[in-house]
Amino acid sequence: MGYRSDVVFATTDENVKKLFLACSDKAAVNIAQYASIHKRDDWTLFSWSDVKWYSEYAEVDAVEKFVDTLDEGEYEFHVMGEEHEDYTVRGDQGNSPFGIYLSRELNFDP
Repeated sequence: MGYRSDVVFATTDENVKKLFLACSDKAAVNIAQYASIHKRDDWTLFSWSDVKWYSEYAEVDAVEKFVDTLDEGEYEFHVMGEEHEDYTVRGDQGNSPFGIYLSRELNFDP
């Protein structure tokens, strides 16, 4: 079973290219295969629902490490865990064109 999370990562299209170049082929395939992907303006949003967001998975590690390299205004990164108080936001909340917000589930305007 394991602890599960909902995750939303939004960034510029230019950063999406950099993300896929920075990670292994397997991680890139898993990121693209298991995410719901939405585009708006010059931004891309990846969302994963009910996932085990553990850094021992190559794709999770790749996303986490990539986010660490970005300037705050270039992305929004939200992780909502099973526990009510388990919610983390990184980046510049409200900067992306997706209107990401928490209502005990992550929502966005595709």
